[in-house]
Amino acid sequence: MEAQLMIEENTAYAYILRAVGEPTFENVRQLSVDFVSRLKEEDKAEIYKHLDNGRSVLDSEALLLYYLYSYGKMHLAKLRYIYSSLPSSFWNDKVDLIAWGCGQGLEIMAYGDYLRSEGLHSNLSSITLIEPSELALRRAALHARLFFPDTEIRTVCKYAGDLTVEDFPEKRVSFHIFSNFLDIEGLDLPRLVGLVKSIQRGGDYYACVSPIYDSCGGGHVCKHTCRLSHFTKELGAEILNHWCNRELKYDGDKVCTINSQLLFRQTLSEEILRQIKKAEEGDAEAQFAMGANYGNGNEVAIDYREAVKWYRMAVEQGHASAQNNLGIMYEYGRSVDVNVDEAARLYRLSADQGNSYAWGNLADMYENGKGVKKDMEEAIRLYKLSVAQGYTFAQDALKRLGEEQEE
Repeated sequence: MEAQLMIEENTAYAYILRAVGEPTFENVRQLSVDFVSRLKEEDKAEIYKHLDNGRSVLDSEALLLYYLYSYGKMHLAKLRYIYSSLPSSFWNDKVDLIAWGCGQGLEIMAYGDYLRSEGLHSNLSSITLIEPSELALRRAALHARLFFPDTEIRTVCKYAGDLTVEDFPEKRVSFHIFSNFLDIEGLDLPRLVGLVKSIQRGGDYYACVSPIYDSCGGGHVCKHTCRLSHFTKELGAEILNHWCNRELKYDGDKVCTINSQLLFRQTLSEEILRQIKKAEEGDAEAQFAMGANYGNGNEVAIDYREAVKWYRMAVEQGHASAQNNLGIMYEYGRSVDVNVDEAARLYRLSADQGNSYAWGNLADMYENGKGVKKDMEEAIRLYKLSVAQGYTFAQDALKRLGEEQEE
């Protein structure tokens, strides 16, 4: 079943495409070669100028064809490289392919080509195409149907800043392709990362490809200052492959630059998935549990940003343990700026609800004058309350203070 499908139909290109024979990238590109071969030189120059080095939104038939003619083989080489970097385990399970800023679907055609060249069967459950140009999006859906006729196709005609969780398929394992997307000027990376995290369920792959720009630091040594590196850091994913090359060869002796990163976020257990569902429904205990999972690396990779997010949700509902743990985040600056005043405030809120850990942590603040005025009597009183509940940190602190007093 195809949902929200926008696809090119009953056009000259759609009819010609039916006659290309075997669906390969080169056979489809040949249509653009035939088009360009009939143009006057001055018209070629004019259309190429409007492409703006491949950065323009493809909103005309001429731009679509000339882009495929000019940049098709270069993109094919880059995409083929990153597809070849996927681990063998990737091909064993079904995935939802999500193409961000897909243009006319070059990454989909390249994926089909790669499967054919390697003798692999398709592992796609669905294809989601995201593109602000309706003309390009309809063309991408047409290409996707040609290469994957039995796969569900979804189309989303939006700019990145307008996307919401509802625009994506049910939260299944996904393969995200960001081809010449993350380097778009004006793209709100923090918002994008937040959206990507909200739709992931673990076991997801992310293929990020772009040219190398001067802003990358120049020279031949990667300085990890590009937008791809910032995206990777914010996403908190494992880097499976990272390759920057200023001399990637394609189409004979032609060369181009490539900045590619293949990322992975681990599969989440059924228990974690249940906790996430309950947390998203507003269950404070589940929100605290998810904060603790990400804060301590319980069945997920440690991600302090995610921990803070879930702790804050639970704190809004007055959850004592979440108040204490969020206080720890502020005291030690874990994904937030160090703020001992806020840490002390949160510890006090938790301590007022009888949390033994908060008693001990607030005692430490009084002992050292962090976020509160130094007060040894209050520190010892709170340590004793905490010890009565079995907090070993407080017990060790009392022993230490007792030794100091004896000295």
